[in-house]
Order: sequence, then structure tokens, then C-alpha cells
Amino acid sequence: MAYWLMKSNPKFFSIHDLQRLGTEGWDGVRNYRARNFMRDDMQVGDKVRCSFITLAPSLLALLVS
Repeated sequence: MAYWLMKSNPKFFSIHDLQRLGTEGWDGVRNYRARNFMRDDMQVGDKVRCSFITLAPSLLALLVS
């Protein structure tokens, strides 16, 4: 079993969308390595934590640094 961290912009897919739909395909992945991990390595039964980022990148950088 693997553990994965997924993130989404709430303008496009929010926690409320996830609660309403239950499951949904994850499209629009721009990073080819992330896409390949999702396609090739994710398995049924793996654990996933979803993060819905709403901060501007500059604010997030201030919080992390």
C-alpha cells in the first residue's frame, strides 16, 4: 500500500465537489511525471490525502520558508 498527496485548485474541483460526486476522474494533470505516477503506480487500496490549495503561490512561499 502506498500513500499519495494530491492537490487541486478549488475553483476547478473543490472538497464540496468531491463530497457531492464521491469519485471523479482526475484530468488536466500538467506534469508528465505526476501523470505517469497516477497512471502506472497508483493502485486500488492506496491511501490518498487531498489538498485544496487556495493561497496565491507567493503567500504559500512565505508560509513555507
